Amino acid sequence: LEDIFLSRVYKFWLWSDFIFKFTSEYREGMQYIRLLQDLANSVFEEKKILYLDKSKTNLKGKRKAMIDVLLQLHLETKELSKDDVMDELMTFLFAGLERTAAALMWAFFMIGLHPEVQQKIQEELDNVFGEDRERYATEDDLNDLTYLSCVLKLECYADVIRSGHTIPKGASCFILSYFLNRDESVYPDPEIFDPDRFLPENAAKLPDCAVVPFGAGQRNCIGLMFATMELKTILSSILRNYNIKSLDSSRCTSFSYVLLSKL
Repeated sequence: LEDIFLSRVYKFWLWSDFIFKFTSEYREGMQYIRLLQDLANSVFEEKKILYLDKSKTNLKGKRKAMIDVLLQLHLETKELSKDDVMDELMTFLFAGLERTAAALMWAFFMIGLHPEVQQKIQEELDNVFGEDRERYATEDDLNDLTYLSCVLKLECYADVIRSGHTIPKGASCFILSYFLNRDESVYPDPEIFDPDRFLPENAAKLPDCAVVPFGAGQRNCIGLMFATMELKTILSSILRNYNIKSLDSSRCTSFSYVLLSKL
């Protein structure tokens, strides 16, 4: 879907919905969308049955999951239609699965290329978990994994927001984070894989909003905490038991966007 989206962005003649609907890219994209819709619909129907069966879902005094909040707004207050709920579910499924998987892929790739970073991660894991390689990570454990957080912040390639420029009324803005995250005035040697730059004593020197892979302010990404905990849980579980080595030892690799990045 991302490839199709980018293809449409760069081919101005596909900006017209009328023209785009006659292309093979449109037909292929609709196939992917239908798969997501089918998955979202199955989740909706399954959770709806559980929600209506009060004997199996005692939510009193408990924090509700997002799907339960959406179902309440749909079934009880009627503030949301089924289509509204389905739109939100598709957003969660696409962002929660695809984005997290991509972040994990690049995290493992970079950790495998840098054994010295991997060693620091495993030393921190030993300090937090001790000899127990099977224990599930608690929220406190994840909060104690400060160096692993630095690795993830680096892996997300944080955005850098610059001020001082006038944006005309009605203008559309597109942030080229690929270049912003390589601003040498903010990140010395930006092409170097160096999680230490995000340690507390170093992060304090960064400008405000220098690390915003999930956005900032009241409208930041709703999945910030969940995605961070998910990534740290998976990484900590695997790196407690295994050493990672990247089969491709080259310092350059190609992204699906057909950009070449020095790593």
